[in-house]
Amino acid sequence: MATAVLAQPELIEQAKQELKERLGNEIYQNSIPQGVKPSYIRKYLSNVIE
Repeated sequence: MATAVLAQPELIEQAKQELKERLGNEIYQNSIPQGVKPSYIRKYLSNVIE
């Protein structure tokens, strides 16, 4: 699925436009503070799960 989207840049642009319309004047605030790095265990497990 993701490869199909990446192969069609117009879908990405449509998604960006839809997000702008849905958010209006709101700005998305990431709940994870900037500079926080994943723990070693989480990084290890994500590699095992893939």
